[in-house]
Amino acid sequence: MSLLLILLLHCSVALVSFSSPVKPGSSQTSDFKSNVQDAQSLVSKMLKNIPAAQKSCVKQHFTNDPFSLEYIRETLAIPPAPKLAPISETHTMEMNLGRISEGLQLHQHLLQEVKVKVDCAGELKVLLAEISELNTHISKVQSLAGIPVSNPQLDSGSVLTALGKDNYTLNVGVHLLLEQLRAFAQDTVRSLREIQHLPLRF
Repeated sequence: MSLLLILLLHCSVALVSFSSPVKPGSSQTSDFKSNVQDAQSLVSKMLKNIPAAQKSCVKQHFTNDPFSLEYIRETLAIPPAPKLAPISETHTMEMNLGRISEGLQLHQHLLQEVKVKVDCAGELKVLLAEISELNTHISKVQSLAGIPVSNPQLDSGSVLTALGKDNYTLNVGVHLLLEQLRAFAQDTVRSLREIQHLPLRF
């Protein structure tokens, strides 16, 4: 009787093993894609909140002339966002993830600088929380892909903090900063969508 039980147990173990094959790296791939999807959701949420922040932060009307706005951008020394390009042999997933992280940390730094100077700290606080959470997911994606987590040296040369609270140029600067964040977030969504559909090898 005991021999029969032992044989039955062996058969049961064998059946479970054959019926539940585990592919190497399948769990890691699932975690990778899940974090990419979460990051996409956060960027989409952030894009919905940027217009409310602009409406609340920018109190003065100003010219929409691109040459005048570019002149003010250069005067304020607002650092440009990192460029994200389609993934190719010369522009890798690692490069884009690194630039996404760099851009998020850059905008987080700049928004922290202006938050104390504008009457929309609540709206900016929401954006800052979303940027921080998004960068956490990007770091997880980098780690799961075996990519070193980005820790860029930020250019903090902007003169936004030197402007007075009611300064006209500060209003224009905040507008330009939020517009830059919007464009960068749109590029980030496209890049994450591309990364999500890449064939992965862990």
